Amino acid sequence: MLEQKPLLLDGKTALVLGASRGIGAASALHLARSGARVLLVARNLQDLESIHAQLDGKGHEMLSADLSAPESATKILHFCNAESCPDIVIWNFYVRSPLQRLDALNGQNLSGAIEQNCALPLKLYSEFLAEQKKRNYGRWILISSAVAELGGPGQGIYTAVKASQEALIRTIAVEQGHNGITANIIRPGFIDTPGVRSNYSEEAIERLSAMNLPGRAGVPQEVAAAVCFLASEEAAFINGTVLPIDGGLNRGWFLRPPGNI
Repeated sequence: MLEQKPLLLDGKTALVLGASRGIGAASALHLARSGARVLLVARNLQDLESIHAQLDGKGHEMLSADLSAPESATKILHFCNAESCPDIVIWNFYVRSPLQRLDALNGQNLSGAIEQNCALPLKLYSEFLAEQKKRNYGRWILISSAVAELGGPGQGIYTAVKASQEALIRTIAVEQGHNGITANIIRPGFIDTPGVRSNYSEEAIERLSAMNLPGRAGVPQEVAAAVCFLASEEAAFINGTVLPIDGGLNRGWFLRPPGNI
């Protein structure tokens, strides 16, 4: 009889910020299927309960918290202390700002958005670091965006926030790589998520999907598979890097005419 191999993330605990839908929800489900105990955090309790009910395995917990609120860090730390320090942190949230072109922005717009989107993960990092160093194991994974590299009209705040988050992740890698801690960035391209569905017209979704090299939009599960790999022991030598999951966007597919030429 063949010996059953352990699951990729057996014995690990993963904290997923922004776990109620889209890439966060898909990552939570994939992490649980890979053997991790998952701590779900997001604002919408009904959506959280739905994802929690679908998780494989036992010991999963959930916390409804508004990640834009200053007190959310205290709530999450109390939640994690009760359930133990996570080995894996999936940084998957963005406190939305209105679309504004650069000439309409001011320093307060920008600094406020960066603080809102970076203060919480930094607080969690400072609290989790000692335990992760003791274990010689930590995984910090940022869900960024292809727009962080390419830019986009009206998305100056968003790109600045994502660039700031990416800089922090790289610094974690550089400062803690010798302690068994990795920190990596995933840059999804056009992924068919509820957020995309609520912000783009059907015509725009079809047009952008058709322009992709595979001829379709990505799906959250394709990003989640990469999240699980980067969270695993097998990815210990991958640190401080960017993984595009974007259907060829990073290769400049948008500059090419459609079809086989």
